[in-house]
Amino acid sequence: DVYKRQEMVPELKLQLGEIYRNLKEFGKAREQFEEVLEMEEMEEEALFYLGRLSFDEGKYAEALNRYLELLKKYPSSKYRVEALKSIKSISVLRKLIAKRVKE
Repeated sequence: DVYKRQEMVPELKLQLGEIYRNLKEFGKAREQFEEVLEMEEMEEEALFYLGRLSFDEGKYAEALNRYLELLKKYPSSKYRVEALKSIKSISVLRKLIAKRVKE
């Protein structure tokens, strides 16, 4: 029974992190996702969620790094398509920001 509970901990932390992210409590969400990342059991998921959180916070360089790390470590990730879409969005946002800075 204790073993089953320990197996659930990373998943529950990811779910709690998502709740915090949706509530825009980004610091609390980050704590949950980083704790899962340290556990290494669900690293793939933690990297994706940290990327999405960073994107939501407007930390595009950090989001990009998380997505690239995810794709490097897990090339066949179930999050691959969504990560690639986010990377493309970051690229577009960077171009828009660079254009506005020049104006």
